[in-house]
Amino acid sequence: MKITFILPAIGKKKNEKYIGTWKMEPLTIAVLKSLTPDSVETAFYDDRIELIDYDAPTDLVAITVETYTARRAYAIAEQFSSRGVHVVMGGYHVTLFPEEAMRHAGTIVTGNAESCWAAMLEDFRRGRARSRYDGSRDFAAGSAANGFPLPDKSIFQGKKYLPVALVETGRGCVHSCNFCAISSFYGRRYCGRDIRSVCLDIERARSRYYFLADDNLIADRKNAMRLFEAIAPYRIKWAGQGTLTMASDGELLRAMKKSGCELILTGFESLETQSLRQMDKGFMTGLATDEAVKRI
Repeated sequence: MKITFILPAIGKKKNEKYIGTWKMEPLTIAVLKSLTPDSVETAFYDDRIELIDYDAPTDLVAITVETYTARRAYAIAEQFSSRGVHVVMGGYHVTLFPEEAMRHAGTIVTGNAESCWAAMLEDFRRGRARSRYDGSRDFAAGSAANGFPLPDKSIFQGKKYLPVALVETGRGCVHSCNFCAISSFYGRRYCGRDIRSVCLDIERARSRYYFLADDNLIADRKNAMRLFEAIAPYRIKWAGQGTLTMASDGELLRAMKKSGCELILTGFESLETQSLRQMDKGFMTGLATDEAVKRI
């Protein structure tokens, strides 16, 4: 049995490689690879940096879909389906718009794949794959530590990505901003990954630069402080993302810096109090934005 993983680009002109930025390793693919039994042969095409060989023999094609890649993902699925290859789709977009995705795939996976991926593969192997598998959104319910398996990055061999290692540190967020897919997906819940597992991931990557993949790195302050203390001895440089509220906590900022933080991505959305309240982001309205930026 062979499965081919696909990461779609935002778009692509006919027979041309997609040109863009942020060519970081796609962590989702490495996680799916780690959940796939060794007895299953695997292949991977990153649509952002290479052309897909639609005629290469494979039994199953798995496509991870985000909203901004959905149109391209559906076009790719059509190519494989027309060749008689079964297509399975998953990801945030598929979870939030399952009926749409089902029109383009033989099987969809909603929620977190950790809780149903093995069952889906076994059903497919036996010729009885269902049209839909609903993975748990309780990401602490997996078989690995806190449900976060160690990614298998061997599937990236031979591909050229930015020299930045991605390490997942948590999923979800405690806020309910009405524009946010994370809030819709996880329902204002956050789960930090087991810190020992994070450290093992860092040790395995052996990189100097890391992106800590987390929807809101400071969603759980106690967990964040333990994480920063644990990774400080590695003397790495890292980037991450979190809410601007971190600026109100000097101890937290110092711990971040000591652990190697070099860059933080944060969403402002608006500088207008009324607009922030309309989008259920009222926790930002008490902040002096210019002062917060200076502190960070």
